Formats: sequence, C-alpha cells, structure tokens
Amino acid sequence: MKYFKIFENEILNERILNWFPQDAKSDDKFSYLWDDLDRLLNISYAAIGGFLKGNYTKESFMKGIALVKFIRKNGAIVAFVSYKSKHGRKVVAVGQDGTPAGKTALMALFQEDMTQKRAWVEVDAKMEHIYVDKYGAERIPNILVADILKKDIQSLDPDGFHYKREIKGHVYTKCMVAGDKKMLK
Repeated sequence: MKYFKIFENEILNERILNWFPQDAKSDDKFSYLWDDLDRLLNISYAAIGGFLKGNYTKESFMKGIALVKFIRKNGAIVAFVSYKSKHGRKVVAVGQDGTPAGKTALMALFQEDMTQKRAWVEVDAKMEHIYVDKYGAERIPNILVADILKKDIQSLDPDGFHYKREIKGHVYTKCMVAGDKKMLK
C-alpha cells in the first residue's frame, strides 16, 4: 500500500493524444488540434522568425504528415511532435508552449521516441547532445544521409556523422540520429 500512499493526493492530469491527419475528415473529432499545433509552432519557432517564416497553411503543413503526438496537461495542449512516414517515423516539426510543463512534455516525447526506437530526426548540435547523451540515440553515418533523405548534401564532415545541407535557402550543419539505426537501412 505504500506505493498508493505516495500518489493519494495527486490527480492524473496528463494525456497523450495521437492524431493521424491524413486519415482525418474535415469533421474529424481531432481537427480542433490544428489551432493548438499552430499556436505551439508560433511560440516554438518565434526566435527564428516563425515556423517557415509564417509561410505555411494548415494544408501545406499537414501534407505528408503521418502522425502528430500531443501531450495535454490540465486540459491544455502543451507539447507536440509531428512525423512523416519515411524509413519509419521522421520527426518533422516540434513545439511546446514555453512553460516548464511544456518543455518537460516535449523532452518526454523525444525520450520515448528514442528509448522505444520509434523515430529518427535531423538535429543541430544542441539537440544532438540531448538525443544522444540523454536519450541514447544512435548517430547515423553521414555517408548514408543523402540516400535516406533523397536530398543533396553540400559536404560531409570528416567525423563521419555531421553534414551540411541547404534548407529553405540557408545552409545548416546537421547530424541524423535514430532510436535504432537499423530502421534506416
């Protein structure tokens, strides 16, 4: 009974929602989630001028999105991760509401993807540290990246993992990580 005593005054107030937008109809019960997703995109990408600099619509964003996972806390959506179906689940865009609960929820989604070996993602140096050092993600050799992404790579770093590629007119240094590199073969 000691286990139950610890939680007797706590109320479970978190919930993970899975939305499959490609299967949704206009009257889908989850269609209301778009407003929350858009709000979280705006908050999360504000420091770089907004997600795609604001040049997106619901339809353009959702094109090709296979799954969006949301975490709700106290009735409000606080974090999400969106995925395309490409060699398993490819993380496309993420967001959180800027609160401690939102940040924690987003990290929980990242951790679950890596520990359950469910997804892969291209990351910058800061996110690489989180995924690899905290959640045990595996780095994917950079010589495989062009074939996996089906995109041009500008250069491969001699370290064997980092690479440079152009995204929306800007060149970024990236590293590809996965919960299990076997999913990308």
